[in-house]
Amino acid sequence: MSVYSDEESEVALPTPLHRSNYADDFVDGEDQPEFVANIPIRDPPPHAFRKVTGVDNYIDLTPTVSRPASAASFHQSSLSRPTPPPRSSSAQSSASSRPASAMSVSSSASRGLNVLMFLGSVRDGRICDRVAKFMLTAFNARNHHVTVIDPKDYNLGQVVQPIHFYKDPAQIPKQMVAINKQILEADAFVVVAAEYNSGISPALCSLMDNFPPSSYSHRPSAIVTYSTGQFGGIRAAMQLRQYLGDLLTVSVPNMIVIPKAHEHLSEVGVNNSPAGNNLKKDTDITLSQLEWYADAIKKQRALLGIPK
Repeated sequence: MSVYSDEESEVALPTPLHRSNYADDFVDGEDQPEFVANIPIRDPPPHAFRKVTGVDNYIDLTPTVSRPASAASFHQSSLSRPTPPPRSSSAQSSASSRPASAMSVSSSASRGLNVLMFLGSVRDGRICDRVAKFMLTAFNARNHHVTVIDPKDYNLGQVVQPIHFYKDPAQIPKQMVAINKQILEADAFVVVAAEYNSGISPALCSLMDNFPPSSYSHRPSAIVTYSTGQFGGIRAAMQLRQYLGDLLTVSVPNMIVIPKAHEHLSEVGVNNSPAGNNLKKDTDITLSQLEWYADAIKKQRALLGIPK
């Protein structure tokens, strides 16, 4: 046994064990080098080890690093920064003369957006109607104008090519021209999508693919998915991230994912579930982000146009 003494007390150290050539073999010895984390240390300096109280015969062999007083004082002095001088009256007056929009941006600055909502299901008895009504109520509460594009309202099954493939614009079906005009005039997009076979429904792609990415470009989009199961269509939501990006929209970070939508939402879109507070919170976050991105992008489009 050896004794290690510090300024306060003494602690008995057991005779050190040293590694042999075999990983699981230990041998005693006084002439062998001491090992800490397999690093040989000969003649350890004072205060090189810390003792751990409360546990019998246990010593923490973590090396400690002591710093000279001069180094510590230099470190502290390097972190202390001088107080900046007060701003001149001319600088303060120039800052106060800036318009409020240039000095700060409010998260609720954008109101009265023109929103285009795409529905992604054409099946009978679809839950999509409940989700769409729920979203319409949320948008109306924030004073936005929403236009719903429902594939069931358009006979797009007869359309065999998108509008940008027509050589003669006069041959483009009038309903497709009307939808494209609505897309071009929208400030933001919302996609309400079901999950079919772990992916996006064909009805949604058939509808949105009829128009070029240039019609959608540089506007924000929000993703709303649902299912009658426990995952809320999350796999379709992941595909929509990429899909909406390829259409040159900016998908906002938050998403609205509604599992067991037939239980959480009534037929008129009222949130009537015990977990309703979470759904309302996610909806508020998503719409706030959509407003922020729509407001920012709208200003940049007006100021600089669309980048080439």
